[in-house]
Amino acid sequence: MIIKKVGDLVIEIPESMIVNGEELFFTHSDLIPVFSEGGDPDDNTPIGFNLVHEVPGGGTVNNGIYADFYGDTNVLPGPLDERDDYEHPDDSPIDTYFTPPSDFVDQVNVYIEYDEDGEE
Repeated sequence: MIIKKVGDLVIEIPESMIVNGEELFFTHSDLIPVFSEGGDPDDNTPIGFNLVHEVPGGGTVNNGIYADFYGDTNVLPGPLDERDDYEHPDDSPIDTYFTPPSDFVDQVNVYIEYDEDGEE
C-alpha cells in the first residue's frame, strides 16, 4: 500500500491496479493534494487527493478521491477540483474520464489522523 499524509488527511491506495490486462504502478508523487478554494490559508489539510496517471488507450486520467461527511471513501471518474472554464476542451489536463476497477476502489481509504497531541 502507498500511504500519504498531508496535514491531518491520510490516503491509502494499492501500489498498482490492473486495466485491460496491464498492471499500472503508482508512486507517492501520483497523489496530488487538493485544497478548498477560498479556504483558510493556515489550514494545511486538503479536502482530498487527485490520483493522476496514464491508462492504456485512454491517455492521462485524474481520479478525485475524498472522504464524505459520513467517513465513506469516494473515488471519482474525474478530478476532485475540476474546472469548467477552459477556452478549449484540449486545454484540460485530462484526456478521458476513467472509473478504476472495483477491486482497486475497495482498497482505497481516506481518513483523518491528528498529531499525537490530539490537536487539529
